[in-house]
Amino acid sequence: MAGSGANYCYTHHEKVETLRFRVVAASILLCIVFTLCCMKAAMIALSPDLLEAELAAGNPMVKTILRFRHDSARFLMVVGLMTTLATLFLGDLTEAAMPSIWGKIGVALTIAIIAEVVADYVGIKFKMKIAHGLAPLAQLLFDLLIVVKPLSWLITRLLGHEEQEQLKEGVLAHMVRKQWGRTDGELADDEAHGLLHIMTTDHLKMKELGNPIDSTSMVKWARFEDGLPVIPDRSSEEHTRLVGQIGASMKRWFVFLDQTG
Repeated sequence: MAGSGANYCYTHHEKVETLRFRVVAASILLCIVFTLCCMKAAMIALSPDLLEAELAAGNPMVKTILRFRHDSARFLMVVGLMTTLATLFLGDLTEAAMPSIWGKIGVALTIAIIAEVVADYVGIKFKMKIAHGLAPLAQLLFDLLIVVKPLSWLITRLLGHEEQEQLKEGVLAHMVRKQWGRTDGELADDEAHGLLHIMTTDHLKMKELGNPIDSTSMVKWARFEDGLPVIPDRSSEEHTRLVGQIGASMKRWFVFLDQTG
């Protein structure tokens, strides 16, 4: 009887230790999956065009993110492979602890909610901070899983690189209106008003604007680059004539018209 009791205690202790190990290991794996999903959502939410614009505006945080976004196929393969492996091990650990079908469904729902829904939302909400903070982890995964580089290169060759984001004028105007009146933004109301005015009138001819323009305060100009008139060299006669015409207009503004008016 004493032997049976000792055997029961030993078996019970072994089951408790095994269960404790499975809970700790499953928690660690769930944290790993959560972190990987956060990183993927944050990186993908930041388009390369936005990152290049942020870099041009002087944001130093984007320097460590741009490399992974320009190599998006490899990044997705690395993160996807690690997430799949961690999820498989997580499922194996919880399968024995949850033998019933309802237990398995509960575990699957928990993993889906925490690792996908919550992680994706957190990654998108704090995308810049998370992408910058987890960039060293992405670099470590790139270095460890160098074997996926040829396959990601093949996928890029077959499907092409990520397309640049093309924003229509109406979309840009809507984004400017969303910034109007915000106290936490950098775009002042008068700046927003000016941008919207330019977007509305830049494709119209002067005669369509409705206001008469003094003929001495405008000139039809032939040379434009990126929508701006090319001013002639200061030493040229053309520059002298232009300066004289601008000075003679006696206005605070001067209009350059293209060949179509």
